[in-house]
Amino acid sequence: MLGDDGGGVARFERLCEVLYTSPTSSERKDAEAQLLQFQASTGRLAELLAVFEKSHNSYALLIAGTSLQGLLAAQWSALSPDERLEIRMLLMNYLLSRGAQVADFVAASLVKVVARITKLAWFDGARHREVVDEASKLYNASPEHCALALRLLTALVDEFNTTSTTRSDARSLTQQRKCAVSFRDLALFPTVQIAQSTLRRLRTSGNHTDGAAAAAASPTT
Repeated sequence: MLGDDGGGVARFERLCEVLYTSPTSSERKDAEAQLLQFQASTGRLAELLAVFEKSHNSYALLIAGTSLQGLLAAQWSALSPDERLEIRMLLMNYLLSRGAQVADFVAASLVKVVARITKLAWFDGARHREVVDEASKLYNASPEHCALALRLLTALVDEFNTTSTTRSDARSLTQQRKCAVSFRDLALFPTVQIAQSTLRRLRTSGNHTDGAAAAAASPTT
């Protein structure tokens, strides 16, 4: 387990650095084998979450995100509803506090995890169905967060529009359709509203830019 001193996180970071930068094939394979162990059981969950709390290493954050996806795919039924909510809220808070600063590929990975958890846990409780409200807070935080929120909403629509056959989603096709219909009824309209608001912002910004350019180009008398 990761210690409070961050030593375990530092080891995780070293393994990720080896995986992506080592010129030696055997070292990369060994690092990959050790990192795959983090997807083996829910007992490694706290270690992965600690990476988000303590690391600023892009390689480590990316591997933590992809490992979390793998762990959820293999161990979803072993997680309690409270644990599922805790993971999703931790990642949402991470996107709000640091999502605008991390590498684009890290943000993309985390957005996919949030969307996946939201779909799988949609009927666990009302908190999961508040995801569009949470995305709205992200949307209004800053221009950088706005782009991140739009990416999250896109991932949610894609996720709910996709029929899953993975081990993590043992629901029948009928149950998955019920989930998709619920998302449509509760979340799709406000998602479209946010998209329309973005288009209005861009159009207004474009008009202001064109006006300023025309003023600058006009001759003075």
